[in-house]
Order: sequence, then C-alpha cells, then structure tokens
Amino acid sequence: MLDQEEIQELFGKVVRNERKKQNLTQSELAERANLDNTYISQIERGLTNPSMFTIHKIAWSLNLSEFSIIQKIKGMLSESPESHYDSEDELELIYNAVGNLNASIILTANQMEDFRIIYCNDAFLKLTNSTRTDLMGKKLQDILSDGENNEVLGVFLDSLDGATSKSELITNHIKIGKNKGLKINVSSVLNSSKKVENHLFTLRDIDRPVDGNDGSYYPVIEKYKTLLKETHHRIKNNLSIIIGIIDVSMLDTKDEDLKSILKDTQLRISSIAHVHEMLLEPSENENVKVKEYLEKLIEIIENTYQLKDIIEMSSSIEELDLEEHQILSLGLLCNELITNSYKYAFDHIEESKILITIKESGPDKISFSYGDNGKGFKRELFEEAKTLGLSLIHVFLEELKAFNVEVDTENKFYLSFEIENRAIS
Repeated sequence: MLDQEEIQELFGKVVRNERKKQNLTQSELAERANLDNTYISQIERGLTNPSMFTIHKIAWSLNLSEFSIIQKIKGMLSESPESHYDSEDELELIYNAVGNLNASIILTANQMEDFRIIYCNDAFLKLTNSTRTDLMGKKLQDILSDGENNEVLGVFLDSLDGATSKSELITNHIKIGKNKGLKINVSSVLNSSKKVENHLFTLRDIDRPVDGNDGSYYPVIEKYKTLLKETHHRIKNNLSIIIGIIDVSMLDTKDEDLKSILKDTQLRISSIAHVHEMLLEPSENENVKVKEYLEKLIEIIENTYQLKDIIEMSSSIEELDLEEHQILSLGLLCNELITNSYKYAFDHIEESKILITIKESGPDKISFSYGDNGKGFKRELFEEAKTLGLSLIHVFLEELKAFNVEVDTENKFYLSFEIENRAIS
C-alpha cells in the first residue's frame, strides 16, 4: 500500500508532465492557477499535500478535470507490477492522499440523472453513518435533505448547468447528524468532448465542537470570518499608509513627469485598497458588489484627476457579485482604461465622453464594455502594448480569462469582452 508521500509524488509527476506537454513554465502555470510559483514547485516535487480546491485550480489551468488527473495517477499506479488495487480502493486512496482528509467527497452522475451518487469516500460514510450499499444510486438531494423540500439546496443544484465550479453554504434542513450547516463545493468532471459527465462534491461541516468552559459549540466559520476581516483591515490600513507616503512625495517633487507616475501608482494602490475596504463590510458571502465598487472607484479617479468638469463619465452597471480576485483585476483594468483615455484620448475633443457597461450576458457570464469618443490610435499599438498602461490592460484581460474580446481604435477606443462569474453564490 502506497503512503501519502508517495501519492503526493505521483500527483506532482502528473502536474509536471502535463505542464511540459503544454510548453508551460512553472511561473506560467502558477499565474494561470493564481498560486505562488514556489508552491507549484513544491507540488511538482511531491513536498506538499494540496487541498481539493487547489487540485481543481491546477486541473482547470491545464484544461483538465480533477477526475482525469486522478485517472492519470491510477495509470502510473498500474504501471507498477506490485500495485494491485480494485478501482474503488484506488480512488479512495488517491482522494484521501491528495485531498482534505476531513472533507466528505461524493462523485455523482450528471444533472440530467438527478445527481445520483456513484462514489463516496469514507469521510462521507462516517458523516452519514451509512454504508456504500445504502448510498449508491441515491439522489444527493434526498441524502442531504431532511425529507422536506430543501429550497436552498435545490436552487443550488439547479444552477449548476454549465458551471465549472460553484460553492454554497447550506444552513437549513440538513439531515446529517446534528449539523447546522454544510459548506458544499462542486466541480464539473468533463469527458473528452469537454461536456459535463459527472459532478465532484466536497462537503465540510462548518459547526465543529471546541473545548470551552460551557462546553458549547462555536461555529468555526465565524472564527474564520473574524480573522479574515482583521486581515482585510490590516491590508487596507497598510495600503492607506503607502498612499499617504506617495502624497507627501508628490508635494516634495517639482518634476511633473514623476508626479504623473506617482499619481498613477497611487490610483492603482487605491483600487486594491478599496477592495479590502469593501470586504470589511458585513456580508453573507465573500464576494464584492460590482456596481458599488466600480462607481466608488470612478469617483476616486475623477477626484484625483479632477475630471468631473472635463469628461462626461457615464456607467451602466448591473447589481452583480464578483469574487475578490476578479473584482480586483476588473478594478485595475478600469483604472488603466480611464487614465489612458484622460491622458491621451481627448486632445482637441470638445465633448469628451466615457461609457462603461457591465451586465449579465448568460448563466454565470458577465459582459463588459468600455468606450471613449477620443481621437483613437493605430490598432497595432494596442496589440504591441509597448507602454506600461497598455501592457497592464493585456495582463488584466488575461487574469480575468476574458473571451469574445473585441477592440476598435479607429477615431475612438472601444473594448468589450465576457468573463465567467466565479462568485460564491
């Protein structure tokens, strides 16, 4: 029987092999997966035990599913004449070795087949106090509900059509034991035709007993939220200090070019600080309101450059949620677009105008468009991106994994694209 370290090593080999097949460097994979480059190196060398969420991010970045990675590990196991596992035991070993041992893992049929259970690990059997015989072929909704119609869970399952991954906190009508709530994460398992074949669910109990004087239960999720809020508070304060230092630096310099660079840097930092400020506000989830964030950001840019009497800034932004990383990239992108328009677009333009539109364009999809009525410029300059501002625009489009990108620079500037909404619902 292989131990955890040996399974980690096999997982690392699969990641390294798939990365090299796609001619990616460790840095490029780390950037795609939004992970640290050192962490990717540790994974490939089998030195760390990644969570299921990390596995999902790496698989997605390699255009694979978690299940296909597991199948590749199984293939490596079968290459050894000393490895003789039946498929279920093998799958159990791999999940427990490279996943979170405390998480309950369930593999179900696709949505068309009502999420019928086709595999579950020992942690889920323990959580439900059941045997595999009891659970195989049963609907996940029936197993998790208390016999009544669980509307929250039902809506969550109905919303999975076409989604790569989603997450939900279910706090009512939970049948399992004395649980008050479960955090449910799900990832789609795609077949070779890139169609959803199965769903991989990970359940975590958010109410864990802790030793206290009164012997009571304290929700772990509340401790987590408190610590997270404190982290956001400290980051915001530190960024505010940096913004203040830049203010002082601008007062001390007479070089107008340097002042412009400092002002641009200050706005970029403000875009980041504002995200952390909004994440400090009471909320039921970890997302950021797009409309509120961008309208505040536009106001900050207008006040910094004193644009209100110079440029007519219009926005049509729907009330949508985005996850933290997406909203940060979108905010930084808007900052670059607006400042570029202000600096270069409106020479000899009497009525300067900017319009920003953000709306839902489909299930879990958001469309973005930005336009100004400036003088425009050669399309090749946008493609070559030799300036810092244009380079950053390309970086943020890549960070957002933008698709259906359209650009028009003839006698104006217009940019539109779509992104997947990965916000936790």
